[in-house]
Amino acid sequence: MKSLWNLKLFTNIQILQEKTIGDIIFLEIRVEERPRLTSHSFRNIRKSLHDDINEKINPILVKGGIVTDNIKVTAQKAIEKYFIEKGYLDATVQVIEEPDSSRINAVRLVFDANQGKRVRIQDIIFVGNENAKTGKLRRLMKDTKSKRALFSSSKYIRADYREDRKKLIAHYNTIGFRDATVLRDSLWREEDGDMVIQIDLSEGPRYYFRDITWKGNSIYTEQVLSDVLGIKKATYYNQELLEKRLTFSEEGRDVSSLYMDNGYLFFNIDPIEIAITGDSLDLEMRIFEGPQATIDKVVIAGNDRTHEHVIRRELRTLPGDKFSRSISSAPSASSSTWGISTPRTLASIRPSTPSAGRSTSNTPSRKSPPTSSNSPPVGEAWAAE
Repeated sequence: MKSLWNLKLFTNIQILQEKTIGDIIFLEIRVEERPRLTSHSFRNIRKSLHDDINEKINPILVKGGIVTDNIKVTAQKAIEKYFIEKGYLDATVQVIEEPDSSRINAVRLVFDANQGKRVRIQDIIFVGNENAKTGKLRRLMKDTKSKRALFSSSKYIRADYREDRKKLIAHYNTIGFRDATVLRDSLWREEDGDMVIQIDLSEGPRYYFRDITWKGNSIYTEQVLSDVLGIKKATYYNQELLEKRLTFSEEGRDVSSLYMDNGYLFFNIDPIEIAITGDSLDLEMRIFEGPQATIDKVVIAGNDRTHEHVIRRELRTLPGDKFSRSISSAPSASSSTWGISTPRTLASIRPSTPSAGRSTSNTPSRKSPPTSSNSPPVGEAWAAE
């Protein structure tokens, strides 16, 4: 009987003695099966939210499946979590089971919600921020605002708060505090229901760049690379600036652009911290230059309205040229004359014969999709659209 109850498929189980013949007893097991689900509906929930909520609970509720207490509780918690993620921390959901007379032993589930009011943030308190002003930290939390912020909606969304908390540490990393961390955060409700958030910070020591050396460079001298990097000795450690100057900066001042605009498509650089002495940090820039890449062929696709020869006439990326990231990824100035508001001049760069340093540039097409023989090989390098 215990095994039958553990199945959680029955509302009643009875074991009855049917008859006895000699020393043999015949038993009859009577069970009452739990009802099966025919449909579900919502009460006190805006119709505009139904589709979103159904996405959360449809995997839980199977039409025609047996309705168990576990299924009802799981669906209930899923709906409550949906409202909590929207800032309604006091939301409650009641599950009502109604008989469905159209079928035998069938029920409908009604989810009656009381989402309550959205919880507002009364104040955000920072503790331990000796080198960053409280106002600056509050402004960094763009999606988690207190009621005191003018022209901003105050609400507590857990996912947004977690992302905003990461922005605090990212800011500290730009002003030398590479070890900064959030020790703890405390959240509590006031009598009026508003929330107060306290964030305890550990800034750690402020670090400075000291010696920056280069390894693996044969095309450019250390002086040229250091000038492009533009980070002087005794400058505050700034992780964001370091990444921009190494990989990509909007003004084009970065080491990657220096190489990739000169054909070094396979260039890679890895900054390694080789020594930390007191508050000073030494970096070694390990470079893989690779071979120069030459444009083998340019494939034009997706041009439903503009003839190919018109596009080729305006191209700055031509077969036989050395690969250049800035030229290949820049939209043509003539694109506006073609009526293209958001042109995508380069979607992918496909090495044709890597040993020879040749590459093919290609753009996706609705008109002429690439065949399976043109599918990207292993090791394909993708560029941003």
